[in-house]
Amino acid sequence: MFGVATSDDYQPVAWMGRYPIHVTTLLVMTHVVCMIIGCLLIAVGAGSFLGVLTFDSAQVLYGGRLWQIATYAWCIRLSALIWFAIEMYMLFAFGREVERFIGRRAFIALYLLPPAGRRRCY
Repeated sequence: MFGVATSDDYQPVAWMGRYPIHVTTLLVMTHVVCMIIGCLLIAVGAGSFLGVLTFDSAQVLYGGRLWQIATYAWCIRLSALIWFAIEMYMLFAFGREVERFIGRRAFIALYLLPPAGRRRCY
């Protein structure tokens, strides 16, 4: 039943002192770390590696790059840093509430749904 904290599915993953760490917090931290790594890759001239990880439906269907289904969310456009900050705020603010409402497992399943025609370009 939604909204009833009767199982571990509605509890935080870990605690940092008195503060709960939910899956949403871990996702935001992972996105930020990936953005920093992406910036460093671009700074040293290895930014073309990110093009292999970004989602392109034609490459997935006809080129066999199936890993792009899993890696598209971690490749952020460097030119859109302000949108990245807004996306991370929205994920943190609303994702926490969605995770609390539907539970951890359902939230992870919702997050892992493949993109619907989403394509990021640099």
